[in-house]
This record gives sequence, structure tokens and C-alpha cells, in this order.
Amino acid sequence: MQADLATAAINFPVNDTTLSHLVHAQQSGQSCVPILQRCSGLELAGLCVLDSVSKSMAKAGTVQSSIVETSIDKTKHKQQIQLNKLERALGVVADDIAEQGDSAKRAVISRVRQADWAQIVALLPSLPIQLMNADDVSDNAQLSEQGVFDSAAQQHREYEDQEPLYRTKNTTYNFNIVGIKQHDEQDILIHELARNPEESLSLQGVAGCGKTTLVARISHLFNEYSTLYLTKNMDQIKAIAPKLGKSIKSWTFDYLAHYILYYKWSGKSYWGRRLELRPDHTKLRPLSYHQIAGIINAVPMNGYTAETVAKIIDRTVTNYCASADIDIGPQHCPWQVDNLSPTLYVELAKTYWKAIKNPDPGSNIPILGIHQIKLVEENQLAIPANFNYVIVDESHDLTGSMAAIIKRSPQAIIALGDRFQITDSKAICRPGQNGTLTPPLEGPVVRDRHLFQSMRAGSNVDSVFNEVLSKHVAIELPGEFHGVSARNTTITAYTEFTPPDSPCAMLSRDYWYAFIAIVQLAQANRPFVVMPATLRTLQSLIPQSLSYLHGYQTQRSHSQLMGYDSWAELVENTGANNGLADTAAFFRKGFTSAQFTQLLSRQTRVYTPDCYSDCYYVGLVSESKSKEMSRVMLAPDVFDEHILQKKEQRTRMLNVIYTGMSRALDEIILPKKESEWLLES
Repeated sequence: MQADLATAAINFPVNDTTLSHLVHAQQSGQSCVPILQRCSGLELAGLCVLDSVSKSMAKAGTVQSSIVETSIDKTKHKQQIQLNKLERALGVVADDIAEQGDSAKRAVISRVRQADWAQIVALLPSLPIQLMNADDVSDNAQLSEQGVFDSAAQQHREYEDQEPLYRTKNTTYNFNIVGIKQHDEQDILIHELARNPEESLSLQGVAGCGKTTLVARISHLFNEYSTLYLTKNMDQIKAIAPKLGKSIKSWTFDYLAHYILYYKWSGKSYWGRRLELRPDHTKLRPLSYHQIAGIINAVPMNGYTAETVAKIIDRTVTNYCASADIDIGPQHCPWQVDNLSPTLYVELAKTYWKAIKNPDPGSNIPILGIHQIKLVEENQLAIPANFNYVIVDESHDLTGSMAAIIKRSPQAIIALGDRFQITDSKAICRPGQNGTLTPPLEGPVVRDRHLFQSMRAGSNVDSVFNEVLSKHVAIELPGEFHGVSARNTTITAYTEFTPPDSPCAMLSRDYWYAFIAIVQLAQANRPFVVMPATLRTLQSLIPQSLSYLHGYQTQRSHSQLMGYDSWAELVENTGANNGLADTAAFFRKGFTSAQFTQLLSRQTRVYTPDCYSDCYYVGLVSESKSKEMSRVMLAPDVFDEHILQKKEQRTRMLNVIYTGMSRALDEIILPKKESEWLLES
């Protein structure tokens, strides 16, 4: 009964004689329970996993499981990840039996006593396993350091003496190895964390795999311990806080830095109220560029006004604070310094950073949240020891300084994210020199796990998502994106960016197409709502743009309007693919700020996370993370071919495409011309 896949097979702790006896007993109408009772704990675990494989494949309606990839043309990693699933599932069940003894054995026997053993035996030749004889089963009864059955290990790990931190009650051991159900892989992860809570874990999961649900489950796992839930923004906390364990503290990184500096490091005596945060953890009001120019004694240079120089310096300091670097350098200068000597700009940035962190309680320079995070990182401070565990959500959005704090901290860290949703250029997971995306946690003591099963998109669009992911140069994933077979997600294309007949989310990469969408929806008398951050930006960007159009140079401070001597020059150089040219044409018709305010007043309601069901939903792709919508329309600038051809920006653009598409449940609406390369897949 041994498989023909010896080159890729694992030694599986099931005796072929046991299977023969089970088949005979079932076919002759006898009970299989006595045979199962004579099995060792490890062999019972193996039988349980074989039963799960058989049932999963039956539900999937296929004889050839995704556990095995017989085509040499397909990815070699796919077979390896499925082998890992087999071994991990074995480890979960075998370790439970070792810890709980007879009660766990009875649960497994109850689970598998009605299994179709003849079908399981018929399935064996297609599986990457090799059965053992009775002596082999006994000799190879070991688990790896992560509680995973390891057929190649030589040393037996003793788990009987370890007290589990947490144990789920009424365990069914119904693990779905193929990955049809969302919670099956989560169950395995929860068991791993419960057995070995002192090891950090880095989980990368595709969009829609249930990371939010998993975070909530993990929080209840550690609810009786001093645990900190960390994320980058307050909106994420507001969304998930009701689902977390009651004793879990939920903080933003801004507040964590404030807590460390203000309370744990006696920073109040150094900086006084300069460290204060508002009650809702929001940042203090920053200085104007006129004030910054006065602090650094900025003068006009390289054709820039003093205030524009101050803007460049402020951006340089911000980029430095977002990095894990130890000093300000040319790499932190924004694009306005391209093709210029950065030396003077770097020196001015160092002067400004020194003024910010100057320990003077009487200074009027606020120390903003991003500054406080960098001060914690610069002074090599860590998360306070009064926390035993730290859960980091949306870890792909962490800046370099945030990641450095996490890596330095002594606690067990559980980081959950999706590196393909990095749309912020300051994120620590940005592409490295070899094109790879670096997760916030890495090292020999960190467990790396992946979830590839999305419960949001239908399996009929798998090829489209995998096409986007495959465009990331030098990144090899141990698996592929898989949608859920029960859902049918359609893909349609448009030739002109106008609101569809039915409500949907209209998402863009930049603000200009968001403005165009608002104008079109208001003029068509369609119900719409604008995402909060997009709304705040447009409320300042559009009036400044109109002032710039009419020649008022000093009234612009938004980054979208910097670097050019006139509105016409800005449109000519940057407006081809991002909607700015269409916006400029609309402005020329006599559009005013008062009219824009009137358009915004046409919104149907105040924004709420679930308001997109019966109205149009306008915003940036980067603001739509952690949300899902029935229908999503992506603006043409999401597929900007000019940016996709730039090596240093290609990865981020692909992530914007992936993030935007992965918000959709039922329909993805793409620009026909710009997305032609993707539609062909």
C-alpha cells in the first residue's frame, strides 16, 4: 500500500496492516473501535489526518487533491506547503493525545470510527506519503520543536511534561488539509500557539483569509495574561476592540511611544506638554511650514521658496523617523531633491530634528507621534515588561522604526499581515535590494506561517490574483492564492470612468480621480459617501488647487501641488494618467471652492464602515484596507503603466492593484485599456 511518490514522500506513522484490518472489519460489518483502541497515539493521529484528507477531497469534488501536484510544470513549492500541512496537522493531534491521554484518544476514535477506510486505502497512491510497519511507527514517534510531526527528525521531543497555556474544549480534530474551510488552518495555528506560546510568530495571510477573526481568537487565547494589541491606526482598534478579550489592552504605536516616553522613561521632565496626546490618541497639531522655516533659518534655494524648503526638510525628517536608520541621510530626502545636491538639505534636516528632540519643556515645537516613535527607537527602548505577549495587527503597514521596537522587545510577538498590501512607501516591508519583501519579524526563533485560502473572492478569479502576485520580481511564495469555490466573483471592464448603474466602491490610487467620482455622483444625483481620510484631504487640496490655478503661489502646502512653478506646469508634467488633466478641464469651466463644498454636502450620510451596501463609496485604495465591498470599481490610475515600468515603484503599484481588487466579494470592475495585461489572464 505504499505510494509511488518516494522521492517526495514523507514517512507516515500508520501501519499498513492496521489499515488492512480496518477495511476488513468495515466490509464484514464489524466494529472498527477495538482495532483503533489498540493503536498508539501517533498512529491514531495519522489515521485522523488521513480521514480529514479523504473528507476534504470529497467535499472539493475531486479525486486529485491539492495536496499533490503531479504536473512538473506547476510550482514546486505547492507540494512542499501541502506536505507541511500534513506534518503540522499530525503534530497537533499527536501532541494533544500526548498531553491529554485517554480523553483525547476517545475523541479521535469517535471522530474516525465511521471513516470510509476502503476509500482511504484507494486514495493512498495519490498522496505524498509512505506508510510504515509497526516498528517504524514506534521508532519515528517524534515531533519537531514547533509541535509538528517531523518524519526526518532523529530525536524525540518530550511534550508530556509541558503544561499547555490554553486548550480548546470539545476538540473535534476535524482538520481540513485541502483548505476548503477558513477555520481549519486557523485551528492548527491556534493549537501551535497554545502549545508553544513563548515563540514569536509571523503570519502572512492573503486578503480575506480571516486575519481579523484570527486576531480575535488569539486575543481570547491570551486573555488571562498581560497582553497588548498593537496596530498603526485608531480606526483598526475601533473596528476590532469589541471582538477582543476583555483584559486585552488595545493601543496604537503612537500611544505606545507616548506611554514609554512619558510614563516609563520620565520624559515629562525633559519635554513637558510637548509629549501630550489628545484623548483619542491623535497627534498634536504640527507646525506650519512658515514656522519651520523660521526654526531652521531657511532661505530660498534651487528655485524653491523658503516655505517649500521647509516642506522638504519636514518630509526628510518624517522619512527618517519612519525608517530604522541611525542618522539622517540623502536616502530620506523627497523627490524634490532628485538631481540636486542633498548635502545642505540633509544638514538642515539634522538641525530641525535636533530642535524637535531638544529636552526643553518650554519649547513650542510639538513632538508628534511619529517623532515619539523614533525617539523610542533611537534610545533603544522596548515594550514595557509588564506585558507578557504582544499581538501586532496589520504588520505590513509598520514603519522601520516601529518594526525595530518590536524586534527589540523581549515579549513573544504575534505579527499578522499581508506583505502584498503594502501601499505606504514608508513601510518596513518595502522591497529590498534583491526585490524581496521583508516581514517585520524574522529570525531563527520566529515561526513563519502562511494562509493562502481567501474566503472573500471566488475561486474563479484565482488566476487573476496569482497573475498580480507573480509579477513581483524575485519573490517566491510557498503557495498560491485560493478563493472560495462557493462564491462567484465576476470581472468586468469599462472604457470610460463613470459610475456604474448599481452602487459600488469607486477606489483610486490618487485624489484626483476621487474628486472626479464625487463630481460625477453628485451631478447624477446618486447616493454616495466619501471615506474620512480622503474627505479631509480633498477639503484642503481642492481649494488650494483652485488658488494655485489662479496664481496664488503662497496658498499651497499639499504635496500634490509642490515642485512646479505654475498650475499649468504641474498639469503638463504629472496629469497624464492620474486624473489631474480631467480635473483641470473641469476647473476651467469656472468651478469654485463654494461649489465643491456644496457637492460634498450631497453625501447621503456620515461615513460608517458598513455604509457601502446601498450607496456609492469613494476613496483611495490605501484607505480601503480591512474592508470588503460587494462591488469594487478601480480607477485608471491604479494601473498607471508609467509607474508600473519604474523598477523602484513597481512593487508598490502591484500592491495597490492587489489591495483594490481584493476588497470585492461579487464583482471587480477594471479599466479595459489600462488593465489589458491582467484581463488576458
